[in-house]
Amino acid sequence: MSNSFGIKVIACDKIFYSGRCTQLVLPLRDGSKAIQAHHENMVFSVEVGE
Repeated sequence: MSNSFGIKVIACDKIFYSGRCTQLVLPLRDGSKAIQAHHENMVFSVEVGE
């Protein structure tokens, strides 16, 4: 089983990134969230980060 997963980052006017990754860390309103392969599908509202 692959340790990577597909991701699509969508801005208000275009697809910002589409590809595969092994881990994604998102800045959220109440901290941050790390996402790895083989977890559930999720939708988040993210904050501006680095």
